[in-house]
Amino acid sequence: RSEGLVEAAPNLGARVAALTTDDVLALYLVREVLDGLAARLATTRMSPAQWERIDVILDEMQAAAVVEDTERLAELNLQFHRLIRQAANNTYLNRFMEQVEHGVQRFSDTIFAYPGRGLDAVREHHEICDAMRAGDSARAERLAIEHAQRARQLKLKMLIEGY
Repeated sequence: RSEGLVEAAPNLGARVAALTTDDVLALYLVREVLDGLAARLATTRMSPAQWERIDVILDEMQAAAVVEDTERLAELNLQFHRLIRQAANNTYLNRFMEQVEHGVQRFSDTIFAYPGRGLDAVREHHEICDAMRAGDSARAERLAIEHAQRARQLKLKMLIEGY
């Protein structure tokens, strides 16, 4: 199964499918819902060890954002979101989120290449975690959805601007 990642081209064989603005919209709309659900479920399911790991990731993200290390930011962002989805402890959610993650990784440039996005993302991650720590699953869900919406808007802006 290529899951839309490969397309057949006459006389050329298989090639990686090009991404369109519609692909960005479709993928991020799904991501928004799944990220929100993961945050909501993880609110009551995070273990102390997972909280410790989240704190380390957030500290490392802050340091990477200050020096604008976009590759490191992208890697840490994946770790952050993977940890939340793992803490959600839902096999199907994890599977669907992995598919979305693979889709997002197909985009040529990380949104962390956009000036200021790293520090904004760290702040948004802290807000999500603050809501989760407070046991406010509805707020955590809303903040996670808003975080993904901002990522979608920025990715579209980058495509339009030719980033």
